[in-house]
Amino acid sequence: MEVVDGSWMLVLHLTNSAVGVGILALPFCFAKCGFLLGTMVLLFCAHLTQVACRLVAASCSTTKSLGFQGCARATLGSFGCLMIEILNACFLFGSMVAFLNVAGNLSLLLFFNRWVAVSEDEISLFYVAAVFLFATIVALPLSLHATVHLLGQLSFIALGAYTLLVVHLAATALPTLRTSDSITLALWRPEGVLFALPIFSGALLMQPQLSVVVDDVQRRGSAMLDAVRMALVVCCCLYFSVAFFGYVSYQDRMQGDILLSLENGLSAWLIRFAFLVSVVVSYPLMLYPCRLAILGALEQLNVLSLPMVLPLAAKHSKPSLTCWRATTFVLVFLSALLAVVSPNVEFILGLCGSLAGSAIGYILPALVYLCAYDSRDWYKRFEATLCLTYGLSMMLVSTIVVFDLPIPQGGLLPFSNEPSGGESTNVIASQESSTAVEFTVPYFVREAVNLTISLLRSNGSREPGESGL
Repeated sequence: MEVVDGSWMLVLHLTNSAVGVGILALPFCFAKCGFLLGTMVLLFCAHLTQVACRLVAASCSTTKSLGFQGCARATLGSFGCLMIEILNACFLFGSMVAFLNVAGNLSLLLFFNRWVAVSEDEISLFYVAAVFLFATIVALPLSLHATVHLLGQLSFIALGAYTLLVVHLAATALPTLRTSDSITLALWRPEGVLFALPIFSGALLMQPQLSVVVDDVQRRGSAMLDAVRMALVVCCCLYFSVAFFGYVSYQDRMQGDILLSLENGLSAWLIRFAFLVSVVVSYPLMLYPCRLAILGALEQLNVLSLPMVLPLAAKHSKPSLTCWRATTFVLVFLSALLAVVSPNVEFILGLCGSLAGSAIGYILPALVYLCAYDSRDWYKRFEATLCLTYGLSMMLVSTIVVFDLPIPQGGLLPFSNEPSGGESTNVIASQESSTAVEFTVPYFVREAVNLTISLLRSNGSREPGESGL
């Protein structure tokens, strides 16, 4: 188990673990529920994340446990600890698959966008090759040799890509802001809250990484909460900047993935390439805690004898090198395989994400706190009850909607059957009546795939001289 010593390094870790591909959907979420209401929803989700992290620290302090797993063992027994490990692994593994999925689709947009004509077979083959290439050459070596300190250095690359995206969107929105007459921003759209709320919650979720980047939650509870608060401030500022400038720049012409709304050109190509690099280097941030969670679950099931892997005692040790490498190989290639093998994987990932994300982010921290903390402070217990109610509601709504989502029926990549031309599509108006709400990234990934393929086919149908690059 690694320890993050510096406060700013801890802030950097938590920020980069929370910020992922979901940032690309933030402008679309603001357009769905309105600028003012979207800001309120974002702040509400940030407050709930801070409450959940505070509940984790308070529970560890009460039970004298070093980490959330040990706290769950003390309050809920071995079954509670096992559930935390399994749910944590499911949530993080779904994020790993989504990262590779987005990496493959971004590579399609970067390279095939320069071609005059692209066939479906060429796109499918290149997508599969790109996913496994990223998994083999980049993700696997980083995951095998990365430590928390190295991941902290890689986090600068990812945050640099996010900053570059903000600067580009701000430069694009500046002409519109100067001529305020052309700005038509919706401030209040309550019908879009159910769409935006789960995405905001997933984009701010940093509870699964707490026990990885902080060795002793009990001892460093105060410092951890300060780092969580600062990380949430950074995330909210970053999300607000991307959402505001993206919404102002494209307004109702905006697509679900803000990268697909960028006008073709050298700057847009560089932005997409930078985000591709950030996605690839952020992959180990998901694999590192997922690997520990899987090893911990195997230990709970008496499959492996690894008594000191998890923070259940004062000292920590890693498993054997063979076990460590074997788990890494399996996770990397299984996530790559699930990213390309079947369209039905989106249903599986959506279900795991909605259940595991709600449980590990809100339900279990509140439940463990209520079982461990015998206090007459009604406000703290009210916060825990609010967090528990929110988590249960999100789990119920997200699971119901995941079962209602249409699943593609064939092909590695679902091609859109709608005619695509050079004109822009009002995605918000066409999806205003949609009920597609999901807790984490899979819904956004499917929309990104569809929109990417539509854009590629649109560019392929143009004349050779009309290419924007």
